[in-house]
Amino acid sequence: MPLLWPLLNNGLDVYPEFLAPAPAGQRPSFEDELARLRATPGGAVRASLRRVFGDGPCPQCATALDEDPPGGLRLIVAELITTRPAKPSS
Repeated sequence: MPLLWPLLNNGLDVYPEFLAPAPAGQRPSFEDELARLRATPGGAVRASLRRVFGDGPCPQCATALDEDPPGGLRLIVAELITTRPAKPSS
C-alpha cells in the first residue's frame, strides 16, 4: 500500500484522522466507509496533514494528497479495495 502505509507508519504517535473517522452508525458496510473516506473535504484532508506533519518532513504521498485531495483519496480507496481480504464463502 504505497500511499496509505506511509501515512499510517510515519514514525509519529499520530496519523491523519480522516483515515479512520468514527463510523457514521453502527456496523457500517465497508463500501459505505470507503465512500465516506472518498468524500472527505479537501480542507479537512489538508488540515489533518498539517496537524500530523506540521512543517517537518512528510512522506511524498502526503505532499501529493495535499496537492490533490480528491485524487489522492480515490487512489487510497483503490488501494484498500485491492488489498481487502476476500470474504469467506458460506
